[in-house]
Amino acid sequence: MVNPSSAAADVTLAAYAEDGTPIDTAYLALPSFHKTSGFVQHFFALNGKTTGWIEVTSDRPIVGLEILNAADDLEQAWGMAGVPCQPPGSRLCMPVYSVDWPWWTKIGMANLDPFDEASVHLEAFSDCGGIAARTDIPIPPKGLIWGHVKAVLGVGD
Repeated sequence: MVNPSSAAADVTLAAYAEDGTPIDTAYLALPSFHKTSGFVQHFFALNGKTTGWIEVTSDRPIVGLEILNAADDLEQAWGMAGVPCQPPGSRLCMPVYSVDWPWWTKIGMANLDPFDEASVHLEAFSDCGGIAARTDIPIPPKGLIWGHVKAVLGVGD
């Protein structure tokens, strides 16, 4: 996470299990024009939970990047995500996806609302700009969707 502001940011990190159950919360002060990084297990007491999602809130605008890696380099399982929180009804574009070996793309979205289900409409476009696939996916309150683009959208089948 990076604080591009001229004032310190008070940041709250909340870890959730895949079903939206809270796991742990961490607080940090991010000085102006500073960054921080670390492994998820360094910020939270995960109590054996190995998958889920993280909600980041701040009293100042911050930016973040998530790097997802597998421990086995032979799997070539490297990934990166840096998508900010979006208000309801927003259109979000992820500029690239790949479903051809050895590359792959995963997609993940979390519903931050504690009470209402989110309805997400996903479309994937081919290299020439035509629609390659589309689907509607409900995300439960404080829940998430996560998976390979090929499996979530059926792209490349």
